[in-house]
Amino acid sequence: MKRTKHPMVYILRPLWLVFILIILEVSPTGAQERDAMPDNWHLLDFEEDNVYGISMEKAYRELLTGKVPDTVIVAVIDSGIDTLHTDLRAVLWKNNAEQGNDEDSNGYIGDRYGWNFLGGKDKKNVDSAPPEFIRQYFWLRGTYEGKAPGDIPRKQRREYQLWKQIRDKFRGDSLELVTYYQKTYQELEEGNLRIQEVLDRQEYTASNLSTMDKSQVGEGNRMYRKLMSRWTKENTTNIEILTDWRNRMEEVEQESRFSYAAYAPKANLRQEIIGDNYYNFKDKYYGNPFVQDGIGSHGTHVAGIIGAIRNNEEGINGIVNAVKLMILKAVPAKGDEYDKDIALAIRYAVDNGAKIINMSFAKDFSPEREWVEQAIRYAKRKDVLLINGAGNDGRNVDTVPKYPISKPMNKKKRFSNMITVGASGPTEQNLITDFSNYGQNVVDVFAPGYYIYSTVERGYKKLSGTSMASPVVTGIAAVLRSYYPKLSARQVKEIIEKSVIHIDQPVLTPGFIPEKRDHVMMDQLCKTGGIVNAYKAIELAESISK
Repeated sequence: MKRTKHPMVYILRPLWLVFILIILEVSPTGAQERDAMPDNWHLLDFEEDNVYGISMEKAYRELLTGKVPDTVIVAVIDSGIDTLHTDLRAVLWKNNAEQGNDEDSNGYIGDRYGWNFLGGKDKKNVDSAPPEFIRQYFWLRGTYEGKAPGDIPRKQRREYQLWKQIRDKFRGDSLELVTYYQKTYQELEEGNLRIQEVLDRQEYTASNLSTMDKSQVGEGNRMYRKLMSRWTKENTTNIEILTDWRNRMEEVEQESRFSYAAYAPKANLRQEIIGDNYYNFKDKYYGNPFVQDGIGSHGTHVAGIIGAIRNNEEGINGIVNAVKLMILKAVPAKGDEYDKDIALAIRYAVDNGAKIINMSFAKDFSPEREWVEQAIRYAKRKDVLLINGAGNDGRNVDTVPKYPISKPMNKKKRFSNMITVGASGPTEQNLITDFSNYGQNVVDVFAPGYYIYSTVERGYKKLSGTSMASPVVTGIAAVLRSYYPKLSARQVKEIIEKSVIHIDQPVLTPGFIPEKRDHVMMDQLCKTGGIVNAYKAIELAESISK
């Protein structure tokens, strides 16, 4: 899972609120605020610009002028990149030891710009993959379905427990989805009838609701005003919403009538395209050298946040001004990544000189977790820092984890070369995004991840997610390792964490159900209780490096 999860609309009382929530495009803040934000808000400074950016532009002006940086290699493990983008082409890493025939003897033939672990010899790619729990459900079902715990050999009990967890999620999600759509549609119809009665009209839009006598629909005006401030689809009508929801409900009901086999992934598409023995980690020289982004532009957007060419009068400024981006295609544009590909991509990055690795992906299950953790340990031994997004489920990952995770199995201490990042917004009203995962123990810092403007295929676009927050921190880390090359990965992590801007007022916990969001201090949402700041990090690095 990489992109911002589109918030579901949840059932609320009174009924008119249900209908308003559906007709709205619910977002963390209003459209007017989004439109008013500078495109580069994440690089700006709170004192100067009144947004909670990372003070990067201020740092370049006041702290880094006259300093000469070393070029640092940053690996981007993602869905690939638009290699011809005018704002990225010149900062792509090149393997000068490789001319196309494995002259560097690393086993990856033709790896001039990185490697594609999702490609086949015929240049086809695994651009789409089922979620990990779906893959595992069908993989393990033949072995464990119908078995009692007493039937399971000791050495298989851990896998059996995984199977039970996945089975319950698979079946529960299917039933829950049907029930959710049916109940919500019923509530929508009832809420719609009440609003039609109050407005004395059969069809209405957002502008009509603004004239409604709110005293006739129960609940105080506070929630009404809050919802109205978020309206972004002015011309959507109640009839369109009801029709669309009824169609969705009928589709879900129809799908639920099929057997579970209807959800089965196509006969091992990965095997068909790539052809490796997935469960043999030594079978690692698969893939191809073509790292172009496939479906969508996720990897291109991430890369631009880190290292888009600065001050070239093109679209945007990246964070770091002396960088080479090593592109490792290991994350399908749709669906979940495979643990083997991620583990090998980390090792490739380390072996080829990357000092920082960005990992803007997360998933609910990691069956080959050991391979990934061994790769993280390998990176630690080689002084490489890894930075990953916390995920976009609006949940506490201390209790329901996402993978990769910075706490290794059966260990108390977390990896000292890994930073996990939640997503923050530009203003006090939106300081912690509703979609971001959080966790007092697992999430280290928050960083701008709301409507970040960056590169996409043949252009630029604003996207939200912890996938955007992670490269913001990666960019800061790259600046530190570029201007202060003697700093270790562990020191860079400590500097970034110690230099956060602490928020001394309560913030709303993330989540998509408004009544379940509480006001808490930020140190309950992440280890440091703050938002990263490049200016303060550079000041601290300077004092340490003297």
